[in-house]
Amino acid sequence: MKIAIFIIILTLLNGQLYAQGSNETEKSKTKVGFLEEERKWSVELPIWIPGFRGEFAYGEAGIEGEDGTTPIPDHPIDNPGFGDVFKRLFRTRFDLNYFLVLGVSYDDERLYGEMDAFTGTLGSSIIFRTINYKLVRASVHADLVHIRLGYNLYERTIQSNKGKYQLYGIAGTRLHNFYIKAGNSDIQEYLAISPLWIEPILGGRNEILYKNWKFILQGDIGSFWINDKFSYQFNLHAYYRASNLVSLKIGWNSWYINYRDIFRKEDLLIKTHLAGPIASVSFHF
Repeated sequence: MKIAIFIIILTLLNGQLYAQGSNETEKSKTKVGFLEEERKWSVELPIWIPGFRGEFAYGEAGIEGEDGTTPIPDHPIDNPGFGDVFKRLFRTRFDLNYFLVLGVSYDDERLYGEMDAFTGTLGSSIIFRTINYKLVRASVHADLVHIRLGYNLYERTIQSNKGKYQLYGIAGTRLHNFYIKAGNSDIQEYLAISPLWIEPILGGRNEILYKNWKFILQGDIGSFWINDKFSYQFNLHAYYRASNLVSLKIGWNSWYINYRDIFRKEDLLIKTHLAGPIASVSFHF
């Protein structure tokens, strides 16, 4: 599956770059770069490879741990760290190989809007903890959807119009959807829940455009500790404009959730952190 995705992406890139080169004479006067951008719509196809650590509790049952860790029945992980995110690229059997993502955005001079969606299954080595710390296998699947609107609050040119810095204010919504299920037949029916919630978000986006490069530092927070709910997402991305149609991205994404609520008359806690590298190809229209 991973190989097929990369082959498709490389094939698309190769075809576009070949077409770009074959028409070099006609386009020799056309500048390529984010500052010369006239195409306002973008579709992004990224792959995110996060490490996972977290804690889940529902009623009298709880799950804690990190992916990539060998669990020990009588020794719960007090301060779990991140698994080796880079080894996932080369494993053939692992519950979380990557998160699949799709993003669509519209960028004008003063306004921009974007929607992105993440989906994936969290780590396979998770401790399921009952009163006697009995060890069982648990499965946790997560979906995340963002809708953001941004407004340009400030901008400044760099090096005689060779570059530009922009600051945006962000407002929007974030949807979380988890599916948590234990693999033990005695408690499987009890621990099979799928909480879903939507929260407001506020944040900021710093953007530097310089020739064929675009650098973005972006962060937002959600729920604002109202009713014991809080989340944040932090992104650091670098884009390279390979042609008028295609750009490439590498970066780092971090997503944190602290959620407490009553679900089916039981106390529910989801406290998790996903962080890791991201890479993508974008098409501009």
